[in-house]
Amino acid sequence: MIKLFELEQEEGVNKLVLEHSYKYSSKKIGSPLAISDMMKDLFRLDKKAEEYVYLLAMSNAMNCIGVFLISKGTLSYSVLNPREIFSRVLLCASNKIILVHNHPGGSNTPSKDDKEVTERIKQTSNLLGITLLDHIIVGEQYYSFKENGML
Repeated sequence: MIKLFELEQEEGVNKLVLEHSYKYSSKKIGSPLAISDMMKDLFRLDKKAEEYVYLLAMSNAMNCIGVFLISKGTLSYSVLNPREIFSRVLLCASNKIILVHNHPGGSNTPSKDDKEVTERIKQTSNLLGITLLDHIIVGEQYYSFKENGML
């Protein structure tokens, strides 16, 4: 079961709220290709006209604890701030994360901004004792920062 969570605030306190559950075995998402396929199947990430950034919070056993929509951007850009990522990671008590975003138009080549933000998220995660397992770009194909030696 894959669970999509939202971050809401109630009386000044942030909390996770289950937005939707999808029947999809999280055991199927053990590789970048499988994660790309899941994001296409569940969220139609390869069909989006704007950039979307998702966070997958993983357990120690590499099961997906939850999926979070971090940002919805424009045709060519989406804002990705460590605060939005790690507030969610800490609330769900995960210590392993995977970032996934799309490139409208089908290209999976990382931009200069993609590379810079990945490095910034990696540095922040290291400070917090959280492992950034991968950053995957979904296009017609996928691009894995880990598989390409960038993580």
